[in-house]
Amino acid sequence: MKKIIFYIILLFIINSQFIFTQSIVPNLELSIEEQIEIYFTAFKNGNLNQSASRYASYIVSEYRTDLIPFLKIYLEGANYLNLFFDAPNAHDYSLDLISNIFYYLHIYSDPIYSDIIEPYTINSNIIQFFVNIYKSKIDEYIIYTKKIDNVILLTELNLQSITGYALNWEGGIWIGGNPIENYGHPDFYDRDNRRFNFIDIQRYYSERLGIDDIVICDSLLR
Repeated sequence: MKKIIFYIILLFIINSQFIFTQSIVPNLELSIEEQIEIYFTAFKNGNLNQSASRYASYIVSEYRTDLIPFLKIYLEGANYLNLFFDAPNAHDYSLDLISNIFYYLHIYSDPIYSDIIEPYTINSNIIQFFVNIYKSKIDEYIIYTKKIDNVILLTELNLQSITGYALNWEGGIWIGGNPIENYGHPDFYDRDNRRFNFIDIQRYYSERLGIDDIVICDSLLR
């Protein structure tokens, strides 16, 4: 009964979003492959972020870790570098969409949902695999652009979602949990000022990549 109520509420939220933003409503008759294809096709241009989040929430609650093999397929051709070029209509936020699914995978793996969602765990090796690929794509972006900009801010948020680290914060305050360093990535979040330390990010990538002239965009230092 709880599971039925949960899906009724979830579908109500998704349908409400459809009414107000002309979003895509999940079709219960579609296969997992078709559902994930719709997700990436509809939202990879970066529009309707709230709708994308709700759609991700739905497919994770329905398919759980069965989604991961399909995420690997979309991971292969995705990159951050396309976001650097001034062609918004051609931008592809697939890496952001993948991290969004991991965010909900971490949420629904919590035992508090065990009455409405079949319990599951996320293998730490799987998380490490995605972190490694993301870090290689971040390296690619910085090597080409030599910039710490809003795209790098996005990459930090993506890594927090993939590792589950994003769930360790509440109102900008650390509430404990699995540190991001467990997956080989530094914690750049300044808890006192509640923002990322971009100077530390600049120093990290300068040392990691052997590049001395990486520039921090002024907008991130304000």
